[in-house]
Amino acid sequence: MEREGTVNDAEASQQVRIIDGMYAEALKSFQAGDLDGVLGHWHEDGVYLWPAVPPAIGKQQIRAAYEGFFAAWTAAETYHKHEIEVLGDLAYRRFSTELTLTPKPNGAQSGNGDVRMRLNGIHVYKRAEDGSWLFKVVIANNAPADGAPAANPAPAAGSRAPATAPDDSARTGEPVPGFPMRYAWQTGPWEAIFDKQIELIRSDIRRAKAEDKLIVYLSCPISARGGGHAGTNVDVAKHVERALLDRWGEAFWILNPAQYQLESKAGTGLINRHAKELGIDLGKLLAMSRPQGGDYMRMWTTVLVENGDRVGDRRIANPELLNSGQYFDAFYFVGPRDVQSFFLREGNTLTAGIQAYFSRKYANVPEFRDDFSVAGVAWGAAAAGTSQARDEWERRRIEFLRYYSVRASVNYSLGSHDEWLIFRLLNQRRREASRDPARFMADGDVGEQIAGFFDGGQIDPASSQAGISRGYSL
Repeated sequence: MEREGTVNDAEASQQVRIIDGMYAEALKSFQAGDLDGVLGHWHEDGVYLWPAVPPAIGKQQIRAAYEGFFAAWTAAETYHKHEIEVLGDLAYRRFSTELTLTPKPNGAQSGNGDVRMRLNGIHVYKRAEDGSWLFKVVIANNAPADGAPAANPAPAAGSRAPATAPDDSARTGEPVPGFPMRYAWQTGPWEAIFDKQIELIRSDIRRAKAEDKLIVYLSCPISARGGGHAGTNVDVAKHVERALLDRWGEAFWILNPAQYQLESKAGTGLINRHAKELGIDLGKLLAMSRPQGGDYMRMWTTVLVENGDRVGDRRIANPELLNSGQYFDAFYFVGPRDVQSFFLREGNTLTAGIQAYFSRKYANVPEFRDDFSVAGVAWGAAAAGTSQARDEWERRRIEFLRYYSVRASVNYSLGSHDEWLIFRLLNQRRREASRDPARFMADGDVGEQIAGFFDGGQIDPASSQAGISRGYSL
């Protein structure tokens, strides 16, 4: 018979107490939605193994899973520890847990009911140099209740959401065969939903072309990476879109990706519509997994690159110009001055504008308050004994200020890095298709390149052909 909490020898008892304390702290952070608090208990090379999907390796992938989860849910967990064994600097424990997930107001799951689920699993811990214990490997399986079908668990304190639905697999490859941008993306329901989103975006582009619009792709940060906030990034992207249309006029149509992703209400509505058409319960799907960077970049690479032999009324005679982004006239990469112009509407200085925006949103927008709330924080007469929570709240506010004052731009966006590479490769393909040494164009004709803009001005010739570090691409 298995005994809860048994160890291999008496000397390990102290280490078991330390491990139990670590899990208690991780669980507290998880239920408070404290991303950094949870990640602080993971090993840098942590590994999560889930049936039928590739392993999630390292804090970057684990962080991405928790970011998406905390944006949509709050969680309550009942954790049951079973047998444990300590072997030097490694330990393992069998566990089981029950989770109750509650959708956040105005989040991707808003309007849906609570989700309850159970799972069994194994934790492998590794002792750090300072004597603390960290999650090294987590292996989890669904646990049917009373013979019922198993639910699909969301990330508990020592686990994370699967990369895709349990019965499906991930795929790695080039979204546009022959165009050298490779990603890993989810198959199954998410792939079907994104295929419908691709067709919808293409329809919007064709409509703009039919109206003789010049089409500009707006590359902008959307995720909260680097200290930002997804909802604020959507606000900034809308501002930049409006500013460009005010400046350039009615001859232009701007493809703003923020309007098609789950981070915006518009994008959530479109994706929910596709799910209903496909007979997919989006709430249950999101409880199993959320779209990752590779899913979105498969979509955007397909949209940005693919074209046949006709674009609107124009025939593409040169077969080498197939899949060379012929629908697009320009790419616009959001820079720091674009972001600053958004906040300077609310204050005479950048600091004043950012602080005024933060205060206004925190006071009036429930989902923004949820994202920046800290469990246990109190103010005024009730603040006694909450200094740690207040310090954490202040740290988040300062991170917000730092990001939007000195960081916010495509420089801090993985997706935008990939979009720069796409922009560069499309122009390279266009030049190669027009090489003609006899006409003194040994490197091709630059006259048919896609125009590139960054931070309000056109990109200089050298920069437009320079490489950059990859984002989600492999």
